[in-house]
Amino acid sequence: MILLPIIIKMKQMNPVIISHAADLDGIASAALILRRYGAGAGNAIFVDYDKASMLRGEKRFRKLFKKGSTLFITDLGSESTPDILSRIVSHAKRKNGRVLWFDHHTWSRVHVKGIAGMCDVAVVGENERFCASEITARELGMNDAFVKRLLQTVHVSDFALRPRTPYMKSVIKAYALGLSYSRMKGSAEFLKSVSRAAASIRDGKVLPGFLRSASARFEKLNDSRLRKMMGTVVNGGAISIAFTPVVSTNDACAMIMRKTGSDIGCYVNTDVGKAHLRSKKNDCSVLARRFGGGGHFNASGFDFDMKKYDVSTARGRIKFADKIIKAASELY
Repeated sequence: MILLPIIIKMKQMNPVIISHAADLDGIASAALILRRYGAGAGNAIFVDYDKASMLRGEKRFRKLFKKGSTLFITDLGSESTPDILSRIVSHAKRKNGRVLWFDHHTWSRVHVKGIAGMCDVAVVGENERFCASEITARELGMNDAFVKRLLQTVHVSDFALRPRTPYMKSVIKAYALGLSYSRMKGSAEFLKSVSRAAASIRDGKVLPGFLRSASARFEKLNDSRLRKMMGTVVNGGAISIAFTPVVSTNDACAMIMRKTGSDIGCYVNTDVGKAHLRSKKNDCSVLARRFGGGGHFNASGFDFDMKKYDVSTARGRIKFADKIIKAASELY
């Protein structure tokens, strides 16, 4: 499908966006749509990949989406909840709305055929060259200087690459630490921060002051937790796992990989029961999907039942790590 003529004809549309809350790519891709159509931040619904978050997003979407609106789905590697996403798309079509889906995560052919087949435009599937923000900007014809600089930073952040400039490093660090700080204060504060960040990018400022301040407040705690985390590392060869309350995901996984030499680093957030995966050579999304999660080649994650795996205890951590290591040995 050719997207640009569709977009040009929809200048007065009411965009409703569902995007990933947990990282810069999800925030930036939503912000680009807000910027393109001059929409308010309230038009963006941010979710995580787990079922509870997706259900909350669906509930808000049904209230927000009006007849004839346009739904944008961006950076949503939620293969574990295709039923919810399918219901959302179906609802939009019943309301005579358009649906445009921009993503770069791994999706099964069955789900792509079923869900993407209902969309007016779908640019989806594993893409090792472009993140969701880059796809969104390309399809919406956004290539001004601000967008180009933003996309360079988002690309480096999303593919867990080494920042090439001090500016990139400062932005990526602020988002990683600032969002971690707000998540530590609860889901409501976290989503408020994500929405404010999206509004800031929409208005042409990539790094808002509130996020810079939150990053500075969290930095010392992050460093302390990372040092303690290294005492919990379980080396499983291809993958190594460590446990800590909320920290910067990229920092945690990078430290685990450096210490152990494993290709995949797995940081387990003991606050909320979520495992974060980062890799260089192997597709860590395959492992994430084994446990009901998702993501893409270099960065993925999944949620787990903390009642079943009590990772607050050494015994629970070993039990959890053994299960992950066993699965990794079967896949890689």
